[in-house]
Amino acid sequence: MFPIEIGCVSQSAYERLKTQAQEDTQTLEVIRDEVKELDQQIAGLQAANRQEDATTAELRMALQHEEDQLPIMRERAEASLTLLKGQVTALMNQSWNLARKIAALRHESASLQSTAAQYKQEMEEAPAAEPVAADEEEPRVAQATVAEPPALGESPSQTPIMAQRSEPVAPTPNLSPPAPSTPSPPTNIDP
Repeated sequence: MFPIEIGCVSQSAYERLKTQAQEDTQTLEVIRDEVKELDQQIAGLQAANRQEDATTAELRMALQHEEDQLPIMRERAEASLTLLKGQVTALMNQSWNLARKIAALRHESASLQSTAAQYKQEMEEAPAAEPVAADEEEPRVAQATVAEPPALGESPSQTPIMAQRSEPVAPTPNLSPPAPSTPSPPTNIDP
């Protein structure tokens, strides 16, 4: 009754199962190969990840070091800036002082040139016969009245000859350092 049919059914079922098993085995082999490839890719990605993690850690350490150094560098920069500002201020003050000194020297030079020109003009306008002492340092000495002492052969009853300058002369600036105060020798002018 059933044995032949069962045998045939069983044989065809067996063949189907065998074919299915072979297909499943092939599929499993393909899947295993894919899993191996995926494992290799995962291993490569993990190695790259570890490398990236190491690089990131180094960058973080460098960044942390820079952040730690930032206040010190800022303090140094501020100190340098303060020092430079002080130097600039000192140089500006020196520049202003030099400018004032230069202006004062120019004014003094112009004044001296004007006085020298006036003195030269007065000397040129003075009569040629009027004697002028060559060693005068101040005009007051030239304007002072000097009495000539009597000669040895003359009697003391004669009046001394007085020499006096008729025109005042503009004072010449004394450019030499101040000399110690000693009385100047009397100026003798021959009549």
